[in-house]
Amino acid sequence: MTYKTLSEAVKQKRKTENLTLKQFGEKYGISFQTLSKIENDKWHFSITYAKNICNKLGIEMIVEYKIKEVLSN
Repeated sequence: MTYKTLSEAVKQKRKTENLTLKQFGEKYGISFQTLSKIENDKWHFSITYAKNICNKLGIEMIVEYKIKEVLSN
């Protein structure tokens, strides 16, 4: 299954495992506060941290960069 955001992927994985945020966090070593922020898309984090979360959860992460060209006059 393909997800657009990390929050969608984390929430779906937790629901598939039928766990509360606290149980899910304990299982994967991530605080439930952090998981709540991720699931509700309320936390901005680095690519490195997102990759770390994905690795812990076994979620594949694909990063798409958008490059904006700036022309000077």
